[in-house]
Amino acid sequence: MGRGIEIRRLTADDAQICWQLRLEALKDSPSSFLTSYEEAVARENPIEGVTNNLSAEENATYGAWKEGVLVGVATFVAETRQKTDFKGQIVGVYVTPGARGKGLAKRLLQALLGHVEKESKVEKLTLGVMTENLPAIRLYESLGFTIYAKEERAMRLSGQYIDEYLMEKWIERTT
Repeated sequence: MGRGIEIRRLTADDAQICWQLRLEALKDSPSSFLTSYEEAVARENPIEGVTNNLSAEENATYGAWKEGVLVGVATFVAETRQKTDFKGQIVGVYVTPGARGKGLAKRLLQALLGHVEKESKVEKLTLGVMTENLPAIRLYESLGFTIYAKEERAMRLSGQYIDEYLMEKWIERTT
């Protein structure tokens, strides 16, 4: 999968295609996201919201492009409050079904982690992952994330409860 793949930080110019991939993610993997597809499409001016998110200096979304098509995304959101500005979150990680199993999510997250290490003052990253998503859990663990808590019944989907692991990774700063 390495050939023909470009991984880069998304900009406001990518808002429309990023939004389309987000809708695909919510339809394809509803148990991986707390937002439902129905909630997402009901938003007013969603492209404007995505544009603002992609333009925010303190945050970053990286995308994977295959032959000019966006096939994966991962987002870093920095805390901005003074008392918690040493923390950030990884959210919205998604790779299209046809591009899965080829190391693309790992490459996306490595690019995002590189950004966090070089471009932010964040010392601690957190993320949430549903306990049923074993490939994602293994991926996050391979990148140095550890489980620090489990939220029972974190989500209810189609009448079924799903538990969530909360994971963290401390960023080692040499300076």
